[in-house]
Parts: sequence; structure tokens; C-alpha cells
Amino acid sequence: MEANAVFSGGGVKGIAFVGAIKVFEEMGYRFRKLAGTSSGAIVASLLAAGYTGDEINQLIRTLDYKRIIAKNVWDRIPLGRPLRLLFKKGLYSGDYLENWIDQQLARKNVSTFSDLPPDRLQIIASNLSKGTILQFPKDAHLFTHRPEKMKISRAIRMSISIPFFFDPIRIKNKEVEYIVDGGVISNFPIWLFDHETPDKIPTFGFNIRSKNTEHYYKIRDPFTMLYALISVMLENQDQKYIEKQDAVRTIFIKTDGVKATDFYLGEKEQEVLYLAGKEAAYKFFRTWNFSDYVSRYVRKNQLSVSLNTPASSSKR
Repeated sequence: MEANAVFSGGGVKGIAFVGAIKVFEEMGYRFRKLAGTSSGAIVASLLAAGYTGDEINQLIRTLDYKRIIAKNVWDRIPLGRPLRLLFKKGLYSGDYLENWIDQQLARKNVSTFSDLPPDRLQIIASNLSKGTILQFPKDAHLFTHRPEKMKISRAIRMSISIPFFFDPIRIKNKEVEYIVDGGVISNFPIWLFDHETPDKIPTFGFNIRSKNTEHYYKIRDPFTMLYALISVMLENQDQKYIEKQDAVRTIFIKTDGVKATDFYLGEKEQEVLYLAGKEAAYKFFRTWNFSDYVSRYVRKNQLSVSLNTPASSSKR
């Protein structure tokens, strides 16, 4: 069985996606087209390159998360991190994660989008300067004269650039433009493949969702205010309203108690996330019926479009 898959953002909580993927493989599904935002883009790219759920699980368990936020020369300077934020627009570079992704893709002989079948993978980022969504490889021409040679790891680096946390990617057009995390504009772009044949190949959404609980952030200075701003932005993305026809094809994975930037997760916490993904996928398949989805939503939407399309005025 073939299916498309779209993965939301979620930072380190993206580990939970791997558990859900394992269940889909057990059910006999093979992913045809893939898309993702932020951590979802990482998972989507590994699947697109040919990794299985078990292989991705092994890779993620060996990733040294602490190196993503490792201390460097800025920490030797008084007020080094605030100064770095002032000059670089981010607390951390994100280079380690970009290089790690590049290395994992290379193991499957994949580096650029041209190494994959056409339309196999889409990655979402945000142009903060223009307030527009970016889709790669579609928008690769904005960054290079040879769009087909754009590295997948570079597109992912843009997609994971949590504002203020990681350095934004800067491009020079008429003016300097800043590219940041795809979740700023579209954290869950499940609509990406809806123009195709939804009545033949389903598109499943994988969405990280935390319990909608109130959390108090003690703000003492501009930096604790900045931390609160980033945390609220990331966590509230999980609570965005999803239309009913999207909800019935979405696996909602609860990751209570874990924040997107908890890069000090231990093996126990990683296993909890992985199992949460498996549990959510099993729960989804207990009620999922593709024929029912097509009859209730896809054909209903197609009929609505046809009824609202003006009839041709030409005479025969």
C-alpha cells in the first residue's frame, strides 16, 4: 500500500515520529511522497533517502543532542551568548545538525534533491523578511543558480532555524532576507499533496501535540522574556486548529512534559517518545478506513468544487 506523509515540526519531540513510522511499516504501507517542517523535515528526508523506521531509530539514538548546543568560544566571553544573539541573531549555529544530516543522507548516496525521484521530498521553511512560505526544492532557484544541486541538508538547516535559538539563514537579494523555521508560517502543511489523487493514495499527517496545559514563565529580564517567547511559539504551534477532514487522517502524538528544545534528553525519555508514537499510530488504525474517508470528505469536497464552478457560457 502506498501513502504520502506529512510531518509537523516539534524539535526533539520528533523522535516520536519514528515509533509511528514503525507501525505504518508493520501495516504494510510504503511512503511515496514525503514532506515536513523542522524536525519533521529531518524524518521525511531520511525516509525519502531509503531509511526504514528501525534504521532511523538507530540513527536518532546515536545522535549526540548535547553537541547541538555545545559550548564554544562565545561562552568564554562575559555575556557571550547575549552578544552572539546580538550579532548572529541566534544562540546556536545549527551547523552540527546540518552536517550530521548530510552525513546520514550520504550513506544512502543522497546529497541533493536531484538524487531523489521528482517530487519525492518537500521541505518547508519561512522567509521571515517577506512573511512567505518556502517550499524546497520548488523555491531552490532563489538560493542558487543550479536549483537541482541544492543540498537537502541545507534546506533542512533553514527549516529547523527556530527564531533566536538557531542562527537564521541570510540570503542577499535586493535586500538581506532572513530564513527561519518553517513552523513560523506552516508547522503542519498537510495540504501539500491534496491537488493530486486523494481518492487513490491517502496522505497521512503526523502531528506532535502536547496537552493544552497552562505554564507560567517567570520573566525577569529581556533574555528570560525571549526564552518564554520561543517556548510559547513552539508549544502553541501544536495546538493549532486542524479541520475535521484533516484530523481524521492525522496521527496525533501526545508528548506531554517534553519541550521542543530539550536537547538533554536521556535514553529513557527518548524511549518514552518512541513508544508514544507507536501507541498513537495503533490507536489511529483502530478507526481508520480509507474508503470511508474518501466517501465522506474527498468526494464531498470534489462535488462542492464542481457545484461552485461557473458553467461554461460557450454554445455548441
